[in-house]
Amino acid sequence: MNLTRYTVILPSASRPHLLAPSLRSMFAMLCPTPSRLLIHDDAAFPDQQNAIRRVIEAIVPGHVDVIVQFDDPPIFHGPALHWLLQQLRADEEYCFYTQDDW
Repeated sequence: MNLTRYTVILPSASRPHLLAPSLRSMFAMLCPTPSRLLIHDDAAFPDQQNAIRRVIEAIVPGHVDVIVQFDDPPIFHGPALHWLLQQLRADEEYCFYTQDDW
């Protein structure tokens, strides 16, 4: 098993107050650190995109490649998860799944 390069996929629902502690905890516990972080943010609560961006900038280590997709209106969990999975690289054996409220 080679975990030197893997991606974290994270569906979110415009809740920066939950995303921040989830990301802090995740980066404190995951070893090795993921090489990529894919976030899909559904606009369940209006006008939170800038707050989500600030959380990501403040917490995600600079060497982690971050891709964020914002959908407003929201597309909901199933399509969001589909989008996240479609972004995985073909040669990645593993990904780590979490949510903004975990």
